[in-house]
Amino acid sequence: MTKILVIGYGNPGRRDDGLGPALIKLIEEHGLGCESGECGVTTDSDYQLNIEYSVDFAKHDIVIMIDAGETGPEPFAFERVIPSKDTRFTTHSMSPGMLAALTGELTETPPDCHLLAIRGYDFDFGDGLSAEAESNMLAAYDFLESFIAELKKRTVDQ
Repeated sequence: MTKILVIGYGNPGRRDDGLGPALIKLIEEHGLGCESGECGVTTDSDYQLNIEYSVDFAKHDIVIMIDAGETGPEPFAFERVIPSKDTRFTTHSMSPGMLAALTGELTETPPDCHLLAIRGYDFDFGDGLSAEAESNMLAAYDFLESFIAELKKRTVDQ
């Protein structure tokens, strides 16, 4: 079975910046067309990507990172993360590319990493998503459900 990690990150106290954790909460409440443990999907959320996640990433075949995007396409963008030895990281946060590169150094077979950037609009202090961001999150959920279903189908066909 393909092991998939879906991690949402962002600050829920900055309105739409909390899109990543909000989508993880939605996934945990409704699943992705299966019970999370039964189809190899693990979820997690945090304020930011940290170096420690490279250990978790190394235990999975596919990693999907979810973040809010201040710019970019609506309702979301989905792209493969290219491992990058970006030197602009701190001990507190890392870019998706840097984390993918570090994970590749820890394991013979690094996971296939993707970034799902959900378009947000309001990044001021406060709780709750804007109506537009919530709509984008629901579209991203539908996409992610189809993406996971396709991965499961490929695993069964192999």
